[in-house]
Amino acid sequence: MTETNKKTEKAKKKKRKNYYFTQEVQDKIELFQKTECVTTKNKIFDEHILPAFRDLVQSLISVYKFKATNEDIDHLKSDCVSFLFETIYKWKPEKGKKAFSYFNVVAKNYLTIQSRRMLKNSNRNVYLDDELSLSNADKKFVYDKEYVDGDVVLQKSLDKYNKILEVIDFLSDSVTDENDIKCCYAIKKIFSDIEDIEFFNKRAVFVYLREISGLNSTELSSSLSSIRKIYKKNVGFEKQFNLFDFEWFMNDVDKLLGKLEKNESKENQIKNFADILDNIDTLENKKKMLWKEIYENALEDREKAKMLFNDAYVSMQGGVNEHMNIGSVMSKYMERMSKSNDQILKLAELIAKEEEKSENISEDDIFSKITG
Repeated sequence: MTETNKKTEKAKKKKRKNYYFTQEVQDKIELFQKTECVTTKNKIFDEHILPAFRDLVQSLISVYKFKATNEDIDHLKSDCVSFLFETIYKWKPEKGKKAFSYFNVVAKNYLTIQSRRMLKNSNRNVYLDDELSLSNADKKFVYDKEYVDGDVVLQKSLDKYNKILEVIDFLSDSVTDENDIKCCYAIKKIFSDIEDIEFFNKRAVFVYLREISGLNSTELSSSLSSIRKIYKKNVGFEKQFNLFDFEWFMNDVDKLLGKLEKNESKENQIKNFADILDNIDTLENKKKMLWKEIYENALEDREKAKMLFNDAYVSMQGGVNEHMNIGSVMSKYMERMSKSNDQILKLAELIAKEEEKSENISEDDIFSKITG
């Protein structure tokens, strides 16, 4: 072997060697996973695991040239290390995969995704002081845009917020039913603590309302309907409260409750079907599980096909061209719903045959039970 080849081979070996994520680090990760004392866990992580994670992230950023565009690269590093900490329990030593290999892949995938996201956001944004980056349409939009003082916007927002609370107080004084009063209190509580609420979405609104008021879905829906009647009489153009910000809240929650009631109905159907299967002594457990899964899938397919059909039906109202474009798709959705109904009918026949072994039962009776 020539001198040059020896140097090349030596350089390759040196490059492969990992000085910062050693077997000791892997052992400390295993110890971290097994340790229950929080103080000890923090000490293990800070002294042994954290430095290795930081060096790993730094190495990946240097090798693959990950960029944070207009954001500080240190933020990207810190976020990646935090993500590795969150996934530390997902590495399973018993599977035989080295900790370095696992966390190397996890960190690389995270940095790739975040870098692409940042680049995408960067391409979407332009700086107003960089006129060369603005298109003619952007310039026209900026020039035509009316400047509004930030303090004025903040004050308007506070005024609207206070007006909402005023409306809620009015509604609370107008209702007499105990459940309606509890519902109003829950609504006001949400608006009062809005800065402290996390994951503020439609589902969260419902959960918060239910937990604060102590009402179930049906009681909550009934109370909201009663409150909405009073709201519509007193809120709107040329009425006592000329406010429209509150309406989205009432409508969206009501829609959500309707959806949840449908889900509860579906769960009841599945439970009734499972009860029917459990009452058949001659039916094997494996067959019960299979039939239940088929029934759940049939209900799911029918519901999704119905939703898609309704969306397509709305889109088809435009005229002849829409009929030509969407008609064939709608027929497929109808076919899917029909097949789901056929599966449910077939299950009713199979259950009736099993029931005949012990007692006579009507197929229509079974079908009425499993279809709700």
